[in-house]
Amino acid sequence: MATTSLLPESLRKEILYTEQAWFAGIILATMIYTAELMFYAATCIVLLRSRNPFNQRRNTFFILSISLIFTLSTIYLLLMLVFAEKAFFESRLIPVLSTTATLVMIVKGWLCEMINAWRSIVIYQGCRVPSWVVNLVPCLLSLLVVAVGVVSLVEQLPLTTGTAGSTGAVTPKLLPYMFLVISLAVNILITILVVSRLLFYRSRINRILGRAQGTQYTSLAAIVVESAFVYSSVAILVIVLVTLPNAGRCGETFILILSPVQGISTILIIFRVAKGKAWSSEIYENTFQLSDPAFTAQTDAVQRTLGNRDSFCPTSEHQESG
Repeated sequence: MATTSLLPESLRKEILYTEQAWFAGIILATMIYTAELMFYAATCIVLLRSRNPFNQRRNTFFILSISLIFTLSTIYLLLMLVFAEKAFFESRLIPVLSTTATLVMIVKGWLCEMINAWRSIVIYQGCRVPSWVVNLVPCLLSLLVVAVGVVSLVEQLPLTTGTAGSTGAVTPKLLPYMFLVISLAVNILITILVVSRLLFYRSRINRILGRAQGTQYTSLAAIVVESAFVYSSVAILVIVLVTLPNAGRCGETFILILSPVQGISTILIIFRVAKGKAWSSEIYENTFQLSDPAFTAQTDAVQRTLGNRDSFCPTSEHQESG
C-alpha cells in the first residue's frame, strides 16, 4: 500500500540530499579505513624489523603513536557505522554526531598535527632562520586548536546539531566549525612550508649533485607524502564546498573522510621515516657540505696529497727490475 509523506516536497528533497551526502561519506570513510589498515600494518612491520639498540626507543615511540592513531580511526569508523544504522535503518532520521565522535576527531587531529609540526621543524633544520621561528605561527595555531577543542569538549558540542527529519538540514555549531577551520588552516600552512622547503632542497641537490641524486628524498612523491599534501588537498576542498551555497551537501560528505585521510597521511610520514627515506638533519649535513668551500678545499687537498704519495710509490716494474 502506498504511503503519503506529510512533509512538503522541498523538505523531503532536502532530507534526501542530506541522507545521500552522509551515506556517501560513510562509504568513502570505510574504503579509506581499509587503506589505512594496510599502511598501518606495513609501517609496524618495517619498524619492528628495523629495530636495533640505537633506534629502539624511537621505533617503539612510533609504533605506539601510529597504534593510537589507528585505534582512534577504528573507533571513529565504528561510530560512523552506528550513526548509519540509526539514520538509515532504525528511525530514518539524521541524528547528531555524538560527542564521542567529536572527541575522537579532536584527539586524533591533535596527534597528527603534532607529528606534522615535528616533520616541519626537522625539515627546516639548517635554515638560515631558526627552525622554531619559521614554525612559530603553525605551533601557535596548534595551541589555539587545542584550546578550541577543549572548550568544544567541555561544552559537549558535536560537530553538527539538529536532525534532518525535524529541520530538513544539519545546522552547524560555530565553535566546532571554528575548530575545524583552524585545524585545517594549520595543516595547510604546514604543507606549504614543507613543500616550499623540499622544493628548495630539490633545486640545490640538482645543482650540486645532478638530477639523478637525492630523488628518494626530494622527488614529487616524497614531497606529497612528507607534506601531508593529500590531507591538505581534501581540507581545501572541504572549505571550498562548505562556503559555496549550492555545494554544502558535498562538503558534509568530505567532512566525514577528513579523519581517515589525516590518519593515512600521518602513517605514511612515519613509514618513510622508518624506511630511512625521509629528510633529516643528517641528510642535510651529508648533502650540502659538498657545496661548502671549506669542505671542498679540504677534499681537494686530501686528493692532491694522495696523488703525490702515489706518484712517489714504486711501480711493480721498478720493483721487479730492482
